[in-house]
Amino acid sequence: MPGAEDLLARLIRSGCSHSVLSLSAHNGLTQRIFGLGVAPLFLRVDGRTGPTARSKKQPLAKHVEMLRQSIGGRPIVLIGDAVDDVRAALANHVHPVPYAGGLTHPDVLRRSGVPVAETLAEAAALAVAHAHTA
Repeated sequence: MPGAEDLLARLIRSGCSHSVLSLSAHNGLTQRIFGLGVAPLFLRVDGRTGPTARSKKQPLAKHVEMLRQSIGGRPIVLIGDAVDDVRAALANHVHPVPYAGGLTHPDVLRRSGVPVAETLAEAAALAVAHAHTA
């Protein structure tokens, strides 16, 4: 998305780190991220390596476990564009920030009961605010 790379770089300069978890196939995901030139901005990039998963809950548990090896006890916030992202985050004790600019209609995300960010910049601000209060 326009402005995402700059936003990620600014967040890194402020002390944040980033990772990617997707239910997309791992090889295709990594090729896309490398192709966009943003791979160096992420601590981890994890995509699906087995059969298609119905939920992000288990993949997120593994992703969080691996992140903890790099970031220790620092807060983890999941910015996602699906209700499943919110559910997976809550199930894994990760703070969710739903983003209205993705796959799921914003009204559906709002029914999750978690404040929904309208822009990536707002999602990042909500994530940083949570990290500083956690």
